[in-house]
Amino acid sequence: MTIVSISALNNNIGSIQLKLFGFENKEIDFEEKIKENVFYEEKPKNINKNIRIMKEGHFQMIRPLCPKCGSIKQTKQGFYEIKPKIDNDQKVKLYLQRYKCKKCGKKYSTDLFKIKEKDKSYLNSIKEKARQSKLIRGGSLRKIAKDFKIFKNMTISHQTIKNFLKIDEKQVNKKENRISQKIDELSGYFVIDEQFINLQGKRHYRVTLHDNWIKNPLAEEIMKSRTKENILSLIKETTGKNKIKSITTDGFSVYEAVADELNIKHQRCIFHMFKECRSEILEDIKKNKYSELETISILHYLTDLQNVSYFSLSENIGRAKIRNLLVEKANFPYLLFMDCDAAISSSLYINNYIVEISRNAPPVCIIGGVAYRKQKPNPKYYLRWDYGNKREATDADIRNEKPYKSFTSFNAVFSKSIFDLVKFDESISTYGNEDTFFGNQLRNTKIPIIHINNPLFHDGLDTNEEYVTKVETSIDNLISLLHSKKINSVFINENRLLAIYFRCKKLFYTPLLKLFYKMFLTNIKQKILRRPSVFWLDVYKLGYLVQNI
Repeated sequence: MTIVSISALNNNIGSIQLKLFGFENKEIDFEEKIKENVFYEEKPKNINKNIRIMKEGHFQMIRPLCPKCGSIKQTKQGFYEIKPKIDNDQKVKLYLQRYKCKKCGKKYSTDLFKIKEKDKSYLNSIKEKARQSKLIRGGSLRKIAKDFKIFKNMTISHQTIKNFLKIDEKQVNKKENRISQKIDELSGYFVIDEQFINLQGKRHYRVTLHDNWIKNPLAEEIMKSRTKENILSLIKETTGKNKIKSITTDGFSVYEAVADELNIKHQRCIFHMFKECRSEILEDIKKNKYSELETISILHYLTDLQNVSYFSLSENIGRAKIRNLLVEKANFPYLLFMDCDAAISSSLYINNYIVEISRNAPPVCIIGGVAYRKQKPNPKYYLRWDYGNKREATDADIRNEKPYKSFTSFNAVFSKSIFDLVKFDESISTYGNEDTFFGNQLRNTKIPIIHINNPLFHDGLDTNEEYVTKVETSIDNLISLLHSKKINSVFINENRLLAIYFRCKKLFYTPLLKLFYKMFLTNIKQKILRRPSVFWLDVYKLGYLVQNI
């Protein structure tokens, strides 16, 4: 890239120190003197042990060696031009000195592997900024792309950022498998979490060390096994001379041995503790076949825990009324909604929400998402599992494209102030579409919905028969909302079932559909129960709507 120096007018220069020997007997041109003293040409300088940067973006090797035979004898053969991307989405021209070995004839160029990898569009510094954003702030590919757009004015695709963050299997084998950030003062209270990852068909673990007060990850390491030695190495090398007071982990037994070795306190994650308590309580209730009153009395022991309340209702007042009632009883500015058949997928579940809350001013609604176990369930639960995997378990980037359409209170955080403006519609007392309608109310009141990847596992699957019955009930609720004129055209267009129905109606297909479904609707339902299929469930839903609207 050629730099053209243009001097300012001499009356705009406040002061400048000129050289005495720069003046002669002839008339002085002050503009030329300013150019000479202000816009000087920078001398070549070394940028690492073997690379020298010349003027105007030219690079050459200080001690070139032939990569084939190792000879130091070579001839220079001009420059090779590359155009990597830098800030503001601009491409800069760089020129790399080319060489030819006198001994073996090998041709090669100045190697900028520390600045830019071969055949790559972006400088390594850009890739490192993406990794730092992920490490320090966390978040999805969408957020990292947004950071580049705001701070660097660069438009980078999600796939490119994903490639930046990709971990090379070779690095795992070489044990160059850790990223960390240096922070001088740490709280001493740390959280350790791990996730299963698959690298070229082999199971590994991504272990993350967090400072519980800073709320940021300090280090991440890819491990082939979660041994005591590996965990200790991660903790000691990351914390350095900082004092370690306690670690909070899940129930994995190795962490107890690590805490004993470091002579520190070991705290169990409260959600894993609740999970174990719940399993033991339910197992005890099932084993002893307690009555309803006895079951309630057993569950009341939970009220001894701080900030935990347990109460029961004499009758089922409906999902919408129950949620509004829970909101009224809540005492804090943010509300976390979790369905009772959900399971925690990460010990950082609460922390992920806290980080997102800190980034967004209230009122705001944050949706964590839903996930399903990879292992196929018993065939009698297959329909609900298959539908959830194909339609509900989606990445946050996809859900954020249409945030209101993807609304669900299965796993969500709300600013409590939202419920001063809108509430769940209590006219919907049965299962289905109360979430869909509430999401539409949030849209109408312009309350932002943000989706993040912080899912809960949906473990309480309905049987195929139960789920089809719930689908029918939800369509009944949809028909009631349509007749009450509570929903607008935007709601209809984003609702998959209604959009298809009104498209068919516009094309005058509904009489034909009614005749078809009158003959085959029962057969389709039996087919779904016999061989569960999401496609045939969609066909059945349209038929049930056509027959009952």
